[in-house]
Amino acid sequence: MPMDHRRFPFCLDFITHFSTDMEDWVARLRAEGASPQSLTHFPAGSIRRLAQWERHTDIHRSHSLPFYVALAYGNLSLAFIMTQRHAAIRRIETSSNPRSIAEWLPAILSGDAFTTVGISHLTTSRRHLTVPPVTVVWDGDRGTLHGSIPWVTGAAHARYLVVGAVDASDSGQQYLILIETPSEGIQPGPGMQLVALTNSCTDVVELRGARIDRRDVLHGPSENVMAASNTGGAGGLQTSALALGLAASAIDYLAHESSMRPALSEHAGNLRSQWERLYDAIVDSESSRDANTLRKEANDLVLAATHASLSAAKGAGYVEGHPVGRWCQEALFFLVWSCPQVVADAHLCTFSGWQS
Repeated sequence: MPMDHRRFPFCLDFITHFSTDMEDWVARLRAEGASPQSLTHFPAGSIRRLAQWERHTDIHRSHSLPFYVALAYGNLSLAFIMTQRHAAIRRIETSSNPRSIAEWLPAILSGDAFTTVGISHLTTSRRHLTVPPVTVVWDGDRGTLHGSIPWVTGAAHARYLVVGAVDASDSGQQYLILIETPSEGIQPGPGMQLVALTNSCTDVVELRGARIDRRDVLHGPSENVMAASNTGGAGGLQTSALALGLAASAIDYLAHESSMRPALSEHAGNLRSQWERLYDAIVDSESSRDANTLRKEANDLVLAATHASLSAAKGAGYVEGHPVGRWCQEALFFLVWSCPQVVADAHLCTFSGWQS
């Protein structure tokens, strides 16, 4: 059935436009997302089941942005983890390294091996440091990795990591390298206690002379390996799609409450209209809208929608365990995760009331 891009999860019936199985998936994910999140609840089983379902349907490739919206509507933490998995897969699949397809991809695509990325230091994180956070030292075809990879999602649960590194010589060339864990010199953290999405087990991976060779290089050398490999950088539309999914949950709640409190109807309708316009702009492959502009608008909407749902829930929403309180915490994620500086600056202007 062709997908109708003009409606979405304000009623679960629309989810079936993705697949007859998708409604069941979203219902299950919403139940899982409502559970308390902790470092001991990394959703390995859900990742494996979803990976197998994706491989069968190929839906994450053919309709990736609406798919991310649907996942985030179901469970933002799992959706976030899957974007990191997909980011790693894209970089493996687009590599000219013959090992990519033959040795690494089968176990990854089947869900038997979880993979993730450690590349934020090439785009948004720790860019102010004079020494690159992750360096590679080459000795012929052999190399060693040194440094700290920040913000690696599912670090302790990954068999494969796609890592960004800068040549330690004066050349400053960049690489994307695949490393396998556990291996000597690779020490992933168990995960940090975050304001939200703690069960994503996002943490630093320490590299202390981890050994690699040229056969592990996916992309590079290049002055800007993210651009040269055509795999994108910060501020991509995937993160904006996640924001739309979370916003849909909040608007859904507000619309439900308006059935009992008519005074809320206009507010729910206004937020839904904004959501639909932004959804069309984000999923439209022909759109000329700038990705950073769309990211700012998606962030604004998810912050507004979640706070509106909290206002409607009143004190009950401020009690631990209520979904709207969790949504407000989760919305803060979009202010910090892979947020390009131009978007962060725009938010500061909005929050401070400054206008150019």
